[in-house]
Amino acid sequence: MIPEDPFADGGIIVFAEKFRRGQVTSVAVTKACLARIEALNASIGAFWHIDAEGALATAAAMDAAFSAGVYLSQLMGVPVAVKDLLVVDGMPVTFGSDLDLSEMIGFEGHYIKCLRNAGCVILGKTATVELAFGTTGINETLGTPRNPHDPEVFRVCGGSSSGSGAAIAAGLAGFAVGTDTGGSVRIPAALCGIFGHKTTKGLYDTNGVFPVSPTFDTIGPLTRSAADAALIFSATTGTIVPEIAAPTLQFLKPSNYFFNDLAVEVSDAVFESIERLTTFGASFVDVEIPEVSERAAIYPEIVPSELMSAIGAERFAQGRAQMDSLTASRAEYGLNVSAVSYIDAVKRMRELTRIVAQRLDNQGTLITPTVPIIAPKKSELADIESGVSIHNQLVRNAQPAGIFNHCAVSLPVQKIGKPSLPVGLQLSRGEGEDALLLGIARTVEKILGVGERPQCLFDSSSDRVQGD
Repeated sequence: MIPEDPFADGGIIVFAEKFRRGQVTSVAVTKACLARIEALNASIGAFWHIDAEGALATAAAMDAAFSAGVYLSQLMGVPVAVKDLLVVDGMPVTFGSDLDLSEMIGFEGHYIKCLRNAGCVILGKTATVELAFGTTGINETLGTPRNPHDPEVFRVCGGSSSGSGAAIAAGLAGFAVGTDTGGSVRIPAALCGIFGHKTTKGLYDTNGVFPVSPTFDTIGPLTRSAADAALIFSATTGTIVPEIAAPTLQFLKPSNYFFNDLAVEVSDAVFESIERLTTFGASFVDVEIPEVSERAAIYPEIVPSELMSAIGAERFAQGRAQMDSLTASRAEYGLNVSAVSYIDAVKRMRELTRIVAQRLDNQGTLITPTVPIIAPKKSELADIESGVSIHNQLVRNAQPAGIFNHCAVSLPVQKIGKPSLPVGLQLSRGEGEDALLLGIARTVEKILGVGERPQCLFDSSSDRVQGD
């Protein structure tokens, strides 16, 4: 029998309070998470490496420390899943690839040390798109996680933090660590019905993380709720997330680009959410952002070039045949970008950041769909052409936040009163406004509710989804 998700009732906020009162132990919730991983991971494929012995030892140490009067933070004793793009001492790291990248591994970075200092229990490493270069969630080389929300059809989780999204949707950890270069936290959050936080560039040092694109790389959590994400932010930065009253919410709704060509499910869920926010006193102002269309020209000049610089043209040429075909096809473009084109793209990106900051000038929070489609079927990604097409749809609304140097979140929304696959609602604000954005997201969540849990779970002995 699969044990109940120990964080299903209130997330890590409720756990933190119970732990502080001595009503629950880290060992108990860690054992429950490990039991769920053992029962479900064979079918979901969220985890690539599980360190049960190390996790239980850390959990026991947290319980002993608390009993001795040591309280580290509200994250003390929380079991965490970490994307296999980050180095965790004592655990293997693949960066989602069979390429020999051993000389790039190095040591644990700032963010993982923050989690350790806060008292987190690291369960293991989660799946990622190869080299984190892709948003569909497909990894032909090491395996593709399955979205827990569809009991009949193998749907992808989005990427590149695919395993982290699947792990939280399936209730396998308290929260998960992801990275976001062009949407890689927010896209899995949207497709998996959970919350994702793309942090401001530079909020967390990215040492100890494979450098997909130093220009855009960020680290951020995938959680059950905005409330949990706010707690994680405060515990790792020491910054208090403000309380925001619903009638003071001011949103900027782009009149161009972001709301074009939406799937019916996405359009219905997003516009119903906007209507509901309006009834609680939120205000909406239409705004045009003509520069947003330039993202399609800027990202391909910068990210593949920086990725190719990281892995090296010679290594790419030698290992291309063993790489995921979509990743290799897209990465190869970086070999053809001239130094002039790369520098021009970086300069234009910085210009756009200034232009958009002046236009928006703290007038409100941008509100858009996170992605224009629901989770694609894996079968729809069977060839490179369809893979590129779906990738382009998934990144369309997510990449602008990177170009504008915004912090951004994705909240789960569904069509009210109708069971459906998850839809993401994206909120974004200017550089360094993470605390305010999380406060706004927390208020929005109180109005719209948290994401629905998958109605069925995978039986580890079958590719079918079984009920609880």
